[in-house]
Amino acid sequence: MGYIQNKYGLPAAVFQTDFTPEDWQNLRTFIADGDRRRVKGDIWYESAAILETPAAPDIVLRHREELLAIIDRAMDPDEKESLLKQVGGGEPYKWLLKHVYPGLRHTDYIIEYAVRDYSDADARKLIYTHPEALSHMEMYRVAQGYETGSDDWRDALLIAAARFPEDPQANYNAACACIQARRLQDARKYLKKAGTGEQAQYLKNVIDAMEGKVKWTLGKDNYLEILK
Repeated sequence: MGYIQNKYGLPAAVFQTDFTPEDWQNLRTFIADGDRRRVKGDIWYESAAILETPAAPDIVLRHREELLAIIDRAMDPDEKESLLKQVGGGEPYKWLLKHVYPGLRHTDYIIEYAVRDYSDADARKLIYTHPEALSHMEMYRVAQGYETGSDDWRDALLIAAARFPEDPQANYNAACACIQARRLQDARKYLKKAGTGEQAQYLKNVIDAMEGKVKWTLGKDNYLEILK
């Protein structure tokens, strides 16, 4: 805490700290899984594909149950450590000490912050420089500030979809923007994540009609109707 506080000039009041003297849970998780050391919520790495330790060798796997049984005992940590050293003639412990224990000495940071609301003028600048600072709705308001069909309007909607790739509404808006620009292949890509509602289905019909895959006509209020 002192290092971070001094490096960035932060007041002590913003810090909350806690500690675990010995990370038995992570040691147990590695031995139980056998192929990777993990922690709840993948707090060390966003990608579960990143491995900090090699796969557990046969000498560890053969004594897995015995090691886990010792770890699960309610006893003094030093006594527990002593018992682990005796399993398999000490070979499993030697490997764990070299390959797993170093990573158990870790510091994890959780940073919480409040994102302030930005004016539309500020949002127009941030959407290109720091889109991570904006909410989906703020990006949508940026798009609304431009003429529908303009490059700036389309850019704002596509950036929103890139920033919130799993948001159905963001993908729906991006699909609409691509249809306006006749970028139909891109429109279909966004439409896949736009849900299965009536509006999304209508956009699919519009794309099919523009590609000549279906017969269509304009009904009431210029609403596209697919002819059966």
